[in-house]
Amino acid sequence: GDDWDVLVAHFLGVDHCGHRFGPDHPAMADKLTQMDGVIRSVIDRLQNDTLLVLMGDHGMTDTGDHGGESQKETDATLFLYSPSPIFPAPLSQKEPDVVPQTDLVPTLALLLGVPIPYSSVGQVLLPLFSPHGQTGSAVGGLSQLEALWINAKQVNRFLETYSSMAKDIPPESLSQLQQEFSRLSSEYL
Repeated sequence: GDDWDVLVAHFLGVDHCGHRFGPDHPAMADKLTQMDGVIRSVIDRLQNDTLLVLMGDHGMTDTGDHGGESQKETDATLFLYSPSPIFPAPLSQKEPDVVPQTDLVPTLALLLGVPIPYSSVGQVLLPLFSPHGQTGSAVGGLSQLEALWINAKQVNRFLETYSSMAKDIPPESLSQLQQEFSRLSSEYL
């Protein structure tokens, strides 16, 4: 049926294949080809008001391990797709952007139309929002300015609460952040 809002699917085959054979083994190429077919099948069945988020939770070393802090272990793929034009324009670049994982939370929250979680300290990924106004899409649809403003208010609320309980933010840094938020508030409103 069509009575669901979120579907999470965790495909373990690539992970298991990587641990057993490593990333460069022919079995991994076969598994990735199989997953490509699954993803294409999902894309063919998406409704227009759907956002597909495909991401890995970690990378792997040349021997198929992870859990360390090398770039090969910490980098992972992020692929966003919707049949309707929810993003302002295709990103055309040779090398994909590297984004902090903390930035996924506010970005996905706003694209899915839910509040940014209270303790999130990430920054929305601006290229995924319209530079000039709403896209009219049922998914996302915020302008870059609207997304940044919602993000800034949420981080400010977190900082206010956190700084009242913990004293590890230097007072001069906190004061500077509060002044900047006040200035931005007066310009936005």
